[in-house]
Amino acid sequence: MPESPYSRFYSELLNRLQPVAVVGQYVRLREGTRSYRGLCPFHEDTNESFHIYLDDKHYHCFGCLEHGNLIDFVAKMRNLEYREAAKQLAQTVGLEVPTPRTRALDKTQQQVHDILGKANSVYRQALKQNKEAQSYLHDRGIQDDAIDRFSIGYAPDEWDFIKNRLRNHNPEFLDKTGIIGRSRDGRQYDLFRGRIVFPIRDYNGHVHGFGGRILKEDSGDGKSPKYLNSPESPVFKKKEFLYGEYELNQVGFRHDRLLLVEGYMDVVGLAQHGINYAQGVLGTAVNVNHLRQMFAHTQEVVVCFDGDEAGRKAAERTLEVALSQLTSGRTLRFLFLPEGSDPDSHIQEVGKENFEKMIGESKTVVEYLQEYLLRGHDIKDLNSRIEFVDEAIRLLTKIPHEITRTILIDELTQMFPDTNIQNQLGRVLKNRYEEQRDHGPPSTGMQVPPIDEDPYDYAAEGDTEDGIGEVKRVKLDITLAEKRMVIAMLQSPEYCADLEEDLMSQWREVVGHSVLYELWSHIIKHQLETSSAILASVQGSQIEDVLFQLHDQMIAKVRNSKRGENYEGAMSNTMTALDLKTGIETTISNNSKNRQLKSAFKDSDFYKQQLNRGARSS
Repeated sequence: MPESPYSRFYSELLNRLQPVAVVGQYVRLREGTRSYRGLCPFHEDTNESFHIYLDDKHYHCFGCLEHGNLIDFVAKMRNLEYREAAKQLAQTVGLEVPTPRTRALDKTQQQVHDILGKANSVYRQALKQNKEAQSYLHDRGIQDDAIDRFSIGYAPDEWDFIKNRLRNHNPEFLDKTGIIGRSRDGRQYDLFRGRIVFPIRDYNGHVHGFGGRILKEDSGDGKSPKYLNSPESPVFKKKEFLYGEYELNQVGFRHDRLLLVEGYMDVVGLAQHGINYAQGVLGTAVNVNHLRQMFAHTQEVVVCFDGDEAGRKAAERTLEVALSQLTSGRTLRFLFLPEGSDPDSHIQEVGKENFEKMIGESKTVVEYLQEYLLRGHDIKDLNSRIEFVDEAIRLLTKIPHEITRTILIDELTQMFPDTNIQNQLGRVLKNRYEEQRDHGPPSTGMQVPPIDEDPYDYAAEGDTEDGIGEVKRVKLDITLAEKRMVIAMLQSPEYCADLEEDLMSQWREVVGHSVLYELWSHIIKHQLETSSAILASVQGSQIEDVLFQLHDQMIAKVRNSKRGENYEGAMSNTMTALDLKTGIETTISNNSKNRQLKSAFKDSDFYKQQLNRGARSS
């Protein structure tokens, strides 16, 4: 069967992409012997569990088990569909995306997107015809260029306005858009009636929902909220979106810094004054997904919330969430506006230059963390210092990067004026953190041997003569037959799923602790699918050297094979899954017989006579 245009496209795209260049935009990588590694962006990583491989251009995290190719990586980091991530990457390497028979969105999602796009056009046209709505925006400092850039519209204060304009669309899909509300008696109405409407668009400009700001706050029964967002739909979950994503992309992908604000009026107002790097949450608390999206575009995020009590509470919640995202190279700052101010109103008051000066002078995460910790505490009081340390430890343990955490501890203590308190708090914080780290949950990885000791010389964690207690030392020898079976596992990790746990338990009981058993249990535990992933995961473990030696032998044999001979032909010891299972069963059987023969020999009169002779001669 001929290769499809899409298969050729994806193959060529992955061939052209440079793994370090792609992943290095999001993860600080350092070169290892067989891969590049860094802190995983998908979980709170402290051990550089994330690996990127140059040969097959895949990534794998041995902490959270996220894995895939470079397209998968970009799709997850930018919150995109796989095809869209491929399209964006193709533009960076000058590769044309095939157009015929393109994979469409799910039918429902596509229909909902289409209706929302048309609704946006209707709202935009309505704004152009309503002088009162235009005047409101102009009075707020929002001029026509910003109105066009953000595609702002207006929903007239009519019950059936949008429903009538979209009556030719399928009612089933129209209901799913979220722009049509229903009263208690089942009557439909325009959800955003009487509001300035802000489309919430993704990276590519697709409309997923709307935000509405009421035009006349004294209209109706007074119970209508000032701001209103679309309800969740097949294409919209407000916790996953930041307002201004599309507009930010139009400016550029990478930015020196990004500003996180509370809403769409703040984003638009800042952009009107030339600050084009703001994004806003949509009436929800800041979450990890928001911060990951932002750090995908920058290394510095400045949190800027309103100067009221609600804004400060929101900043405190953001601090708790954001600490888990503080890895090497990332900076977090907090900007607090004067009481009663918001970003939109304050920039109109002070202008762009002064506002950006305030951003530059905003509090570092250390300054804000100290302020947050000291609130209500007298550091000269012993009990207050104890409470301070307890709360500091709770927050510091959220930071995954050890160097970042250590620097924060040093900076936190240095900010106190009394050197005695500095030294005392520094010692206590470091000691308490180390205690918590050392007595935390046990590692789920394999036992890592100490430096300068034989890497084969440790049994699995927790093994002893009686099954509990300290780790015993054993030599992991490997026979020729076992080598062939280990190579089969390296070539085809999927074979391990066919090996029952009872069978492998028999192997361990009869054959003993071995490379094959350790490899099987490691593949099963971490659900590894490629030899590259296996080799990366065992670095520093007891079976690292033997596996790399066998892998090198495999590669050398392939390279030295006759021209035209395929990989399987070159590897004369390649097994099927059935061959592997049979080999294991045969080895267990042979070892059992050998044990029986040894036991019988020790019980024989001849063996006892030899022992007696040895005793007399000594």
